Amino acid sequence: MSKAIYLNEKFLILILLCVATALSLPLITRSFIYDELHLATHYVLNPHFWAAMKNDEPMKNHLGYTVLAYCFYQVLGRAEWVFRLPALLFGLANIFVFWYFTRKIFGAGFAMMAAALMAFVPASIIWNASARGYSALVFFSFFSTFLYFNLLEKPGKKNFWALTAANVIGLSFHFFFIFIILTQVLHVLALFCLRDRRSLGAPFKALSLTAFLSALIYIPLFISTYHGFVKGHLVPNFPLIMLGELLDIKFNWMGFGVGGLVLTGWVFFIHKLTWPRLLIRAINT
Repeated sequence: MSKAIYLNEKFLILILLCVATALSLPLITRSFIYDELHLATHYVLNPHFWAAMKNDEPMKNHLGYTVLAYCFYQVLGRAEWVFRLPALLFGLANIFVFWYFTRKIFGAGFAMMAAALMAFVPASIIWNASARGYSALVFFSFFSTFLYFNLLEKPGKKNFWALTAANVIGLSFHFFFIFIILTQVLHVLALFCLRDRRSLGAPFKALSLTAFLSALIYIPLFISTYHGFVKGHLVPNFPLIMLGELLDIKFNWMGFGVGGLVLTGWVFFIHKLTWPRLLIRAINT
């Protein structure tokens, strides 16, 4: 594709960024809703911010966004738009990252439609103007996926550390990001089962380091939350209770049974059928 067409695409992306900003700006100064108010009063405006992050139910909040909002508050002052500005910046970055990532896989036309959808979809508009970590979750989901495939194609220190950092930071913005990491783990396992083991060492090490660094962040918070939760009583199933709270799901034996059957079926098909091999190779090419 010619350089002129590529520049025209960038100009259209710039227009989409301006439109997305205009759609979110009227909402960025509105009064806080409950979750935003909780973030502001319990954390950002708390004189003992770091102590609150450690002890005051930290697992129930968007850790990364809370820290970022606190930094913006220290620099720009106290106003609703200040607390929401990081979300808007992530939302605008989503448009560019989604366009760039989609363009490499599906081409320019499809990528431009995807970017326009990201700019105009109501969910994006509202989360771009909300003091929560959802737009950052979307950003790091795109960015991490892009870096993961980069690392598969070009193993190297730069891509290795970039993927590790994106995964650790993304998980800090919202615990739902764990599904992105698990998807990457399953993809590595699928490639290993299909005997397609080229360049698997780098992503395996990056994901292992991600798990280690994330544990350093979350295990102390789990321990702090555990002491506040059990109040001196032994609660053996606390990890499942906490995970259920984080992911907004309820664990029971039926759920474990269904999950086990799904995993067993997935492994069986990976081993026995040829279509997963073709699908995964198509994704990587």
